[in-house]
Amino acid sequence: MKAITGLLSLLLLAGCTGSNTEEQHGTIKAPWDEWYFAFTTPKALPAQVTLVKLLDTEGYGYVFETINQPQGISVGKWDDQNSAGGTQFNKAKSPPQMIVFCWDSIIDKKTYETTLFFYSDTWEKMITPYPNPLTSSKSAYRQTMLIG
Repeated sequence: MKAITGLLSLLLLAGCTGSNTEEQHGTIKAPWDEWYFAFTTPKALPAQVTLVKLLDTEGYGYVFETINQPQGISVGKWDDQNSAGGTQFNKAKSPPQMIVFCWDSIIDKKTYETTLFFYSDTWEKMITPYPNPLTSSKSAYRQTMLIG
């Protein structure tokens, strides 16, 4: 855990010195003020996310100790209708570069740490409109990320 904290601190410092993120990645103009994320698990493998550290594309770091996490309902395969629900705490301004999260497995009673890296193809999907399946006239954006 100390190694990840140190790594995230170095990444955050590097984002504040030298060249900035806009120079490295180009300006990412998001069509929304905030995007949201949540975690879910299969019903038979419950887990609880306890800490999230996020670095966004603008170089800002976020730490979340209160995490909205819907209870897993999937059995046998991921449910096509899974939703992040209302994620009032889990939000950021710009798309993610990296997310580090700690989670407790309820089954084996161990704590794990997972790191996810995101690249331009993910950012492009988040800021590119797609046809809204609920209405034929409006576009929607991938503004919510469900991690499972």
